[in-house]
Amino acid sequence: MADPITIVGAVASIVQLIDFGTRVLVRLNEYRSKNEELPDAFVHISRQLPLLQQVLKNTKVGIDDHVISLEDVQAIKSCLVGCHDQMKKLDGILKNILPDAQEGTMKSITKGFRSLWKESDVRKIDKEIESYANILTFYCAWSSSKLDPRNNDMRARLKQWLAPPDPFSNLNKALKSRSVDTGKWYLQGKQYEAWKTTGHPYTWLYGSAGSGKTILSAGIVDDLQTFCRDDPARSLAIFFFDFNDVDKQDALKMVKSLISQFLDKCPGIPDALQAAYAACDDGRRQPSEHQLLTALKRTLEHLPAPFVVLDALDECNAREDLFDVLQQIRSWDKSSVRMLATSRREIDIEEGLEKLIPAGSTIPLESHLVDGDIRTYVHERLSSDTGFRRWQTDQPMQEEIEMTLGRKACGMFRWAACQLDVLAKCVTRGKVRRALQDLPKTLDETYARILQQIDEGENTEEALKILRWLAYAERPLMADELLEVTGIVIDEAHTRFDEDEVLEDPRDILRICSSLVSITSGSDGANESDEADDETANSRDASMSGPQQEWESTPDIRREIAELPSPLHAASHQGLEDAVSAILDHGNAKVNSQWAGEGTALQAASAEGHEKVAEMLLAKGADVNAQGGFYGNALQAALAGGHEKVAEMLLAKDADVNAQGGDYGNALQAASAEGHEKVAEMLLAKGADMNAQGGRYGNALQAASTEGHEKVVEILLAKGAEVVA
Repeated sequence: MADPITIVGAVASIVQLIDFGTRVLVRLNEYRSKNEELPDAFVHISRQLPLLQQVLKNTKVGIDDHVISLEDVQAIKSCLVGCHDQMKKLDGILKNILPDAQEGTMKSITKGFRSLWKESDVRKIDKEIESYANILTFYCAWSSSKLDPRNNDMRARLKQWLAPPDPFSNLNKALKSRSVDTGKWYLQGKQYEAWKTTGHPYTWLYGSAGSGKTILSAGIVDDLQTFCRDDPARSLAIFFFDFNDVDKQDALKMVKSLISQFLDKCPGIPDALQAAYAACDDGRRQPSEHQLLTALKRTLEHLPAPFVVLDALDECNAREDLFDVLQQIRSWDKSSVRMLATSRREIDIEEGLEKLIPAGSTIPLESHLVDGDIRTYVHERLSSDTGFRRWQTDQPMQEEIEMTLGRKACGMFRWAACQLDVLAKCVTRGKVRRALQDLPKTLDETYARILQQIDEGENTEEALKILRWLAYAERPLMADELLEVTGIVIDEAHTRFDEDEVLEDPRDILRICSSLVSITSGSDGANESDEADDETANSRDASMSGPQQEWESTPDIRREIAELPSPLHAASHQGLEDAVSAILDHGNAKVNSQWAGEGTALQAASAEGHEKVAEMLLAKGADVNAQGGFYGNALQAALAGGHEKVAEMLLAKDADVNAQGGDYGNALQAASAEGHEKVAEMLLAKGADMNAQGGRYGNALQAASTEGHEKVVEILLAKGAEVVA
């Protein structure tokens, strides 16, 4: 039930503001009528005030008709107070500098000069009033859009079409590692407060490997979620780039994620996004980069105060593309987005951001700032980690560990975490003190010791299997998957799977690989009980940390990893029906994921003529019109390979006969170049454009003529193909 006092107060403020604006306009109009023109400072504001009055009237109608909710009315109150303050300032300036008609010439001239001195103040007021008018317009539109269920249905379809990676799994993982006080030095500082409100809209936080950048990002996101929660005019979108997940290393996947998140806060659906969806056959094809960026631009223009947090820019696999996207966002005049990014300080990142972010908004995570957070982390882990139960009643021992690690961490969270892993295994005070006296100086030295211990241990072979699979995985692997990996035996005779070699307990992965591997609960919030997560039951995500990320950060290795196919792609290309069936039945295969020149798994199967595999993929939801790869789509791939039966099956599944792109430009050109008479006739019967331009040969007629397929030439000419097309 709405609070009547809140509503009455808001309505009264609106009526007062409308009256206030009317009096100011009357004064300005009287002066204009007697003096022919207004001082320059007041020209724009005289046009802005009628717009504000109309917005205020619309807002009052929305409140009176209960379209604007109580929550929104409470949020609007601060906006109304801001409007009132600006109008009061404007009224004071008017009295001091705008001449009365009865005043003498000299006094008018004096006030005229004074108006020049106050011009910058008036322009500031004008800008503030325009901003408040935009916010009030947003509230009216936002409240109305919530009443239209069609918007919710369309939002759901658009999100399914965009299919962005989920950044909240990274956020939740980071928040679990964060102490309540972590990052207070920044979150309670002037720089952060200025960035949130009136300061420069772009900020870059940078630090070395292991300095806790992602933990700090999570704290910032947590604070911004609270900041935005009570005011629908504020909105937040986040993205965590991630070496461990190929879907989270791409700039356009980031754009899709930002659109999807901001869409929830948009009043209505942006026209550009609906147009892109329609242009892509109502979501049957993926949008182009231009369509995505246009959609993001229009989406941001609908939002008065959007915030963006981007973590780990250094884990993006195409940084030039990323910086190009960020530069475009920065250039959008109507966007009021405030963006905060974190990364390591690397040359190409620094050069890519220098045009976006001034020096005063780049903040290094220096050790003296982070060390307090590290000491808090060490203290909490000593107090709660079961590995330190033996010392939880020994205050001097705990203090010795805290002081030593705090003094030597030098701003490296990851270094401190690795040392605690080692200390947790020390069962006597003497062993703890010897370990503290022999601490590695750097993170690299820490990893070198861990690898050396693995190499000298009894489980070296299992550790190598686990680390290899983690290093080349396109996504975080499930703990159960890694257990199965240890059963794969490769020798000179043959490769086989031996159940007797399989590890039985997921915790053995941690015992064998030490601090190099972490196991975390799934994104559904499962705790240590190994409940089901989003992808598979009775398992948890395992991902590489430490040296794998260092190793994977080199451009050559990233490029090589990106060139490796997923198991589904490899099996589809080879026509391994049993393997494809097993992967699809496993439940977490991304059937529409793209890989290098082959595009999707369906395109790979179609290009090789594996009819049964293509049928299985389609049954599991493969997009028959997905764009990408050398041939552009599955239909063109099938025709390029001469596989008419596969092409006929794809056409029966409503493959787009006029989809453009790929080596041949379109399906008809591919069929014509390969001499597939029957398929060419089928394509024409389904409406294929025989004169479409593009591709290797220019058009279908030129393709058939060049390759000497006379029958196809006759078919095309009989259908009216243009000889000079």
